[in-house]
Amino acid sequence: MKRLSNTRMPIVYITLLLLGLAAMNVIGRYYYFTYIALIFFCLKPNRKFKVDIVPVILLFLVGLSWVLFSPATSLSIFGLIKPFTYVLCYIIGASMLDDDDDYGSNEAPLKLFYKLIVFVSAGSFCHYLINWFTNFGSRDRNTIDIWTRLPMGATGQAALACLPLGLAIACLFFKSNAKIKIASIATIILVLGYNLILSGRTLIIMCLILIAFGFLHSLSMQKKGRWRLILIVAVAIVLLVYAYNSNLFNIRTYVEESPIYERFFLEDSTQELDEDGRMRKKIYHLKNMGRYFFGGANIRKEVGHAHDILLDTYDEAGIIAFIAMFGYLFVGIIHLVKCLNNKSLPFAFRNIIACIYIILYIEFMVEPILQGMPWLFATFCLIDGYVSRILSYDKTVKLKARWGV
Repeated sequence: MKRLSNTRMPIVYITLLLLGLAAMNVIGRYYYFTYIALIFFCLKPNRKFKVDIVPVILLFLVGLSWVLFSPATSLSIFGLIKPFTYVLCYIIGASMLDDDDDYGSNEAPLKLFYKLIVFVSAGSFCHYLINWFTNFGSRDRNTIDIWTRLPMGATGQAALACLPLGLAIACLFFKSNAKIKIASIATIILVLGYNLILSGRTLIIMCLILIAFGFLHSLSMQKKGRWRLILIVAVAIVLLVYAYNSNLFNIRTYVEESPIYERFFLEDSTQELDEDGRMRKKIYHLKNMGRYFFGGANIRKEVGHAHDILLDTYDEAGIIAFIAMFGYLFVGIIHLVKCLNNKSLPFAFRNIIACIYIILYIEFMVEPILQGMPWLFATFCLIDGYVSRILSYDKTVKLKARWGV
């Protein structure tokens, strides 16, 4: 790829900064910053927008259904364009790379992707840390969000940590310099530190799943040193078990006296594993789907949110939005599988994509995302759009190589 020109660089970084502020949901208006980012995005001469027709149509249907059927939709200009932020983010992500770039010559397209991931993850992480500082000293699991000034539960706070945690765990398995790994470990410690105060189980489960995936993914890629990696992990586990059992540095005392230990292991805390009866609510939503085909948030009024992106989207915006959302999430899974199976893409890129997609899909299944954390879904659409473009260009390069073009 040709190097970014001096005139292009400021536009690129301003756009990335604005997208990072959108991921941070600054002043509770992520869509403001997305549309401002679009203005700067268009400033590059000869800018061309790319449309991956299937996901664009699906996201447009979600937005249109939301405008038509959701009782929360405002009739103001921003209220009407807000639900279409998702399709806009996807188009921006899919259009960040230029037609005149040489994608087979170097790693510039992937470097731009890494910058995008760092900016949006940093924005989300800053929101998470600001909420921590704002609620410092509080032992209540429902803490106040800095922007909305409304209570946000532990799983809601977990949504803010998904991107930085996914990126940090993915970086642990890179053959990178020490600075990146130190930054990753520090991020994980900070994320779990606040989470322990909130007594949240979701992030801990996410963390364990991602570490297990990263280890197995890294192991599958290594032809040499596989047993060395297994030995290092085994020794680390043995040392952790020894430190816990011997109460080294009072680790065991601190853990067993913490609220999170009670929520995981004490008998009365595990009688109902689904927090706030969420499984019961999901079942109620499923059983009553036939009553309201065109949304209106009627089931929510009876039993509350289902804490599931698909069921809550159905309740809010109806059957068309539900089918479109299901289709789009399925397309995202296809993108993930293609990335993992594409050996021409570097391990770092595939591992970041996998960790971020896995942690976000888990979060999508435990929270009413479009109602409570729409900026998180918008950021996912942005990332997924970029991934789709990388996959399409990689396919083009292979075809050219095959036919000698």
